[in-house]
Amino acid sequence: MFQEESRTVQVNGKAVSGDYQYNVNYSVNNDNLSRLHCEIIKTVTEDIDTPTGKQPVTSGRYIGYLLLESGSKQMSLPESENGIRSDHQRGKSHFRAQTGI
Repeated sequence: MFQEESRTVQVNGKAVSGDYQYNVNYSVNNDNLSRLHCEIIKTVTEDIDTPTGKQPVTSGRYIGYLLLESGSKQMSLPESENGIRSDHQRGKSHFRAQTGI
């Protein structure tokens, strides 16, 4: 007879809060969070010169990441990004509400 000894679930998704997009993947092993990676992208709009005048161009700019793995935590979020800490906190709350993590 087969007896399951462990089960790992991997989830990939994204959350959007204001100008920020959080690309998230995490793994749960036997109901315990074993890995969480969150990449943070900010949507920016810049005006570029064209032959017909200035045109807005929207793109995503990499801001940083959060990583939790095997009890170790790492993060890279620049202090120079205006408002990212408070926007990140709102995004983190939204992420928790959506995923339960």
